[in-house]
Amino acid sequence: SSKKYPDKVEDLNKFREFLSDTKDAMKPLKAWEIADLGYQAAQKIVSASAEESLSVLAKYSQNLPSLARSLSRTVVKPELKAEVKQNQNILERYGVQPGNSILLLTD
Repeated sequence: SSKKYPDKVEDLNKFREFLSDTKDAMKPLKAWEIADLGYQAAQKIVSASAEESLSVLAKYSQNLPSLARSLSRTVVKPELKAEVKQNQNILERYGVQPGNSILLLTD
């Protein structure tokens, strides 16, 4: 209860999210539910605080199968999709296709 333990509200919310994430973790997802998982994971990462973003990245990259269902409910902002598309277009100019990598250095 948040009234009895106000200092534990954040911990309780994280635990509630964990229980929600793992409850239906192994039920198969429909194709339309997994279509935007990459965008949804990116949205979770960029929405996290600067201090938590790396741990959120690790959480989803290391536990994606068990977190996919809850991740599929994440709303992706149109701005994020537009930025990703813009970045993909820029990378295509350098000949970088999906699945490839590039290292850009400035002087």
